[in-house]
Amino acid sequence: MNQQGVTLLLAIIFLTIALSITLGIFHVVLVQFELNRNAKDSHIAFFAGDTGLECALYYLNAQGAPDGHGYWNPSDVCLAGSDPCGGVYPCVCGQIACVDDPSVDVRALGRVSTGVGYETTLEFDFASDGLCSLVRIVTKLDGNPGDEYIKTEIESAGKSSCSSSEAVNRTVAACITSDPTQCSF
Repeated sequence: MNQQGVTLLLAIIFLTIALSITLGIFHVVLVQFELNRNAKDSHIAFFAGDTGLECALYYLNAQGAPDGHGYWNPSDVCLAGSDPCGGVYPCVCGQIACVDDPSVDVRALGRVSTGVGYETTLEFDFASDGLCSLVRIVTKLDGNPGDEYIKTEIESAGKSSCSSSEAVNRTVAACITSDPTQCSF
């Protein structure tokens, strides 16, 4: 009779050990899946940010930088020749074709004076890919009479998803200026 009890006890011990090992392996696999998902979202966000930056540069060049120097004209947020927003934000600037997507929505989210220039926020929505990037454009004036634009910084924060509250963000930036010491990054 003692042998049957020992056999049952050994069976329970071996099953407990096997279950512990299985749960440990399962936990490791779940952590790896989470890390892989985060890495994938990070790559998507980075490329959305890069795409937003490239689209902003394309948008600036395609609309023909109205000031003639290649800087973003902050009085014309959408670079349309006249401000379709009329100072009321958010508003739709329109659509552009960039990065093989013929219908990228461009929305102006706002424009504020910084005292030495203007800060404009645009959103590029790559609906066909489910990605988006918020593009912040800071245009600095030289502070002299006649105020010429001397710098445009474009910072694009790409998101892995436009609709998810848990979207991963990655930011890329560019600075357009004739004086590199004007750039803050």
